[in-house]
Amino acid sequence: MTKPIKPGPKPIADSTGEVDKRRRDNKDTPGNNDNLKPSKSTKK
Repeated sequence: MTKPIKPGPKPIADSTGEVDKRRRDNKDTPGNNDNLKPSKSTKK
């Protein structure tokens, strides 16, 4: 079972101060983050 991507800002990792790289980003929405991988459902 897969969970949908939650909208809104992604959490900041305490260790690095950067966006949590384990998260994915829906590249079709405004306010996306270029540092994250696209979601698996995003069209290539």
